[in-house]
Amino acid sequence: MRARIRTYGDKQEIMDQIKSLRTEDEAIWIMTPKAMHFNILVEDLRPPEAIILKESFLSVGGDVAIHRDAITNRIERLNVLVMATRKQLKKVVPNLRMQPFKLGELADEMLRAADNFMRTPSPWKLPDGRELSFDSTRVMGIINMTADSFSGDGLGDNVELAVKKALEMEEAGADIVDVGGESTKPGATPLDAEKESKKIIPVIEKLADKLSIPISVDTYKPVVARAAIDAGASIVNDVTGLADEDMICVCKEKSTPVIVMHMKGTPKDMQENPLYEDVVGEIMHFLSDRVERATAEGLSDTQIAVDPGIGFGKRMEDNLEIIRRLPEFRTLGHPISLGASRKWFIGQITGRSAEERIEGSIAAACAAAMNGADIIRCHDVGETKRAIDVLDAIISNRGG
Repeated sequence: MRARIRTYGDKQEIMDQIKSLRTEDEAIWIMTPKAMHFNILVEDLRPPEAIILKESFLSVGGDVAIHRDAITNRIERLNVLVMATRKQLKKVVPNLRMQPFKLGELADEMLRAADNFMRTPSPWKLPDGRELSFDSTRVMGIINMTADSFSGDGLGDNVELAVKKALEMEEAGADIVDVGGESTKPGATPLDAEKESKKIIPVIEKLADKLSIPISVDTYKPVVARAAIDAGASIVNDVTGLADEDMICVCKEKSTPVIVMHMKGTPKDMQENPLYEDVVGEIMHFLSDRVERATAEGLSDTQIAVDPGIGFGKRMEDNLEIIRRLPEFRTLGHPISLGASRKWFIGQITGRSAEERIEGSIAAACAAAMNGADIIRCHDVGETKRAIDVLDAIISNRGG
């Protein structure tokens, strides 16, 4: 007799393993939540709240790591780490609802975060009635209608070349094409709405009649987004994370999914010594707040994706940490979009120019997809798509 020790962190992997043991089908659904273990950081508690939380989880078989001085009351606020299975989280909710300090609401939030982590995001409903599901990793091709692109692929005002390139991306397997007219590279100067519209609207109008895949518009200006949607775009990609509240109104009115991205500062100043105490924690707070505001104003919760904003006000070590800790963003309950393609940090690692960063870009894309990214935004669609297809097959154990 020999014990073979394996660790499982993915719900489907756990279900597949239980099923392979010829367990009753009904038992699979009963046992899987018992096997899913979560470590949940809870921030800014008072010592009595932390102690109640620890005692409550100990009573159901979980545990909570707390500051050693919580019991002495020598500290005013502290963070704690909750360690529990999905079943223990569910079991502790009624106990905490009877406690003071709104701990019941906190328990509900933890359970919701755990369920979000396990769940595949809801499909997007596009304005034309189509759906875009996230049962596999989606590849978004980049069309830059600017001569000032950091990546060396700017098309300027060449509409015909943009259309040709977008059609080639579709042929290469892109699920979305993203059309933008304003450079957002570090130090870039903003473009007024009229000039931006003149760059991208003719492209979107032509592509709307030729592409069978959705078109995304890369803009943070509501007036440009509205014109782009009217021209045929069906997704908005906002690098400012809905900083302009009118963008929420546009997306709500047009029933358009939106990607809410984090950026520290503006493109003009975002790389001037950006600093974070906890880069992932701070970005998650930002995205959570922006999503909460958008849904409070009527935007559908199932029409929002989040993007941590690789390269937008981040140092190299920040970008690497974001990709490594990307699973934490799954607890927000929204599809995760990520664009690392040809970014500066890849050049810092490889010593290569933007046009020579394809291998590094694919490595970052695969790491992001493995860690939970649902949309990979990239320049080199064919190569990235083939790599992602292999990765998805490995994850799901399905061949092409």
